[in-house]
Amino acid sequence: MNTLKIASVLLTAAIMTGCASTSSEPTGSYAYQIAKAGGLNLQDQKVPKAQYDAALSSVTDAGLNTSVLASSHGFNMNGGAALGVGLAAWLFSPEAPEQRDAVIAFAPMSLGDKQNAGKAFALTLAKAYQNAFKEVGNLEVSEVQHTNFLGERYFVSGKGPLCRDNQNEQGESCLFAASIETPVVRTSPRFMGMPSRETYVFQAKDKVLIERNVYGSFDKRVFLMNVSKHLPDWAYVYAAPVPKVSPPMIFHKGEVHYFVVPDA
Repeated sequence: MNTLKIASVLLTAAIMTGCASTSSEPTGSYAYQIAKAGGLNLQDQKVPKAQYDAALSSVTDAGLNTSVLASSHGFNMNGGAALGVGLAAWLFSPEAPEQRDAVIAFAPMSLGDKQNAGKAFALTLAKAYQNAFKEVGNLEVSEVQHTNFLGERYFVSGKGPLCRDNQNEQGESCLFAASIETPVVRTSPRFMGMPSRETYVFQAKDKVLIERNVYGSFDKRVFLMNVSKHLPDWAYVYAAPVPKVSPPMIFHKGEVHYFVVPDA
């Protein structure tokens, strides 16, 4: 598939998966609603409605979004300027929370008190890392480990050539940690489609998801998407924008959602 065709397919996938489930709602795309509830300040990008509708009618492969992401190492939106979707719309200062990958969760109160809920969610995230590492292949995956160094957390590593640090031939491990944080109590957001009730909220700023030592040809976007497959329905993974490469995304149960809506 040539570059222009890939760009066209990627943009079509972005429009389809980012908007289809929430286009009738005035509150924005599904990704926007999750990000807002999780404490992130991002805005949807508008696509001309005629082109949006055409994209929806021309794409029928439900697995396209995943296969495109996996085969292209994220997708390049630079070619989408004509449709009003450019990466410049998602430029943030380096210290902004929108510039960091994160998990956002609305956990049930049945996890116990706040302290137990924090530990339970961190352990769940660490086990999701472990399963996602195993799906990468050709990696030696560690057991879930616990540490109190620089804050209490669980961590998992994957060792192999994919994670080789070109600056240090001895470094061949990718590592992700799950920090144990205390959640706040909030009413469940409307987009979850359930009666309002109190939930434990882990916001993006809580930094539960921690990335360490990701090197080489390890595809972090695909990894994070796979992490989301192994999380409960009430947990989401936010992938921050990568300059000149890809826009922000929300991963949920292995599906990708974008900050794109049809223009009026």
